[in-house]
Amino acid sequence: RDEIGHLLSQPLEQAKSPAEAVPAYADLTPEWAAFVNKMKPQHWEALHALLLQEDVVARLDGIARSTFTTMDLLIDEINDVALSNLGDIVIETGETPAIEEEDMDDLRSLMAWAQENILQEI
Repeated sequence: RDEIGHLLSQPLEQAKSPAEAVPAYADLTPEWAAFVNKMKPQHWEALHALLLQEDVVARLDGIARSTFTTMDLLIDEINDVALSNLGDIVIETGETPAIEEEDMDDLRSLMAWAQENILQEI
């Protein structure tokens, strides 16, 4: 049978947004869901390194190098995502970057959620 004719006769499936494709997004507030949607794999790796609080600078530097950027730019990217979706930054910059104390519990919970729901896909 004619492949083109067959393809043209089949209905197109509507692409789903990432939030619709993962029903677990309903577990998140709209702000956190938007934050998650903008995060890239290297951002999740960086957040994990920050949450571990061990060899933070070395880990962040390694993650940044693997994506051809700098540690400072990597942190800026995450903070930009947070600022535009949550209204505040989540990482204190400085000699040794750290998760802001007020965001520590939320980001630990978010990381646990992400490991169950989205990071297994990456």
